[in-house]
Amino acid sequence: ISFTSDIWSDSKLCPFLAITAHWIVKEHKARLVLKAPLIAFYYIPGSHTGKALASKILELIDRTEMTHNVSVSLYSVTCSDFV
Repeated sequence: ISFTSDIWSDSKLCPFLAITAHWIVKEHKARLVLKAPLIAFYYIPGSHTGKALASKILELIDRTEMTHNVSVSLYSVTCSDFV
């Protein structure tokens, strides 16, 4: 299972965090199908330090009871990376 997350603010500058899980399953006739459900959508006020975000992301993933299938590898992409 792989996870992606994104943080953004709405028009009132309220910050939100979304987490999506991704995995591939073999369905009938050995057809591979990508599964990618949204597993968390969370209002995330307060500090957005790396430590605070990592803690919240792991807490939200833990609520799904998927953590026994998880290894952690984090990286950060900012808007300036695309300019």
